[in-house]
Amino acid sequence: MARGAVLRRHPPRARGEAAIKAIFPPTAKTPQLLPVGRLELALPEGLALDTAHLDTRAAFVEVRMRGRAGRLSNPALRIVLDRATGAVAVALPAGLEPAVRAVPAWENPIAREQLEGRGFAPPTVEPDGFAQPLPHDPAVGAAIQNLNLLLGADERTGLVC
Repeated sequence: MARGAVLRRHPPRARGEAAIKAIFPPTAKTPQLLPVGRLELALPEGLALDTAHLDTRAAFVEVRMRGRAGRLSNPALRIVLDRATGAVAVALPAGLEPAVRAVPAWENPIAREQLEGRGFAPPTVEPDGFAQPLPHDPAVGAAIQNLNLLLGADERTGLVC
């Protein structure tokens, strides 16, 4: 019987930890989380991160920055997760145009060693993102799209990853 069928017939709470370990034996080659990559935003000189607020219910982070004059940014930079698609949107205050880069986890030597040991091939890297092939599933990755180019927005810059 397939693992999925076992899980549907006997929910984890009903079976207990021993039964789960019998179905999914823990090994060093069985990752629970897969590092895919990160998004880097390089702020312009003279601007520094000041405070951040995480709202787990609404799935967003709001970040305030402080400039040379000591004033806080208003509006704040906002990073929002679409839970349905996994897309991340970054809303930037007007006039803030940081250098943005999608960085695959493969660039980290420790992550690369772990990924290679599990049969992963190197990612395909493009100027606007990357695609990380998986050994037995479709590729995952990140791509950056400037929403101003798509929507013609004037007041705020937007990026979608």
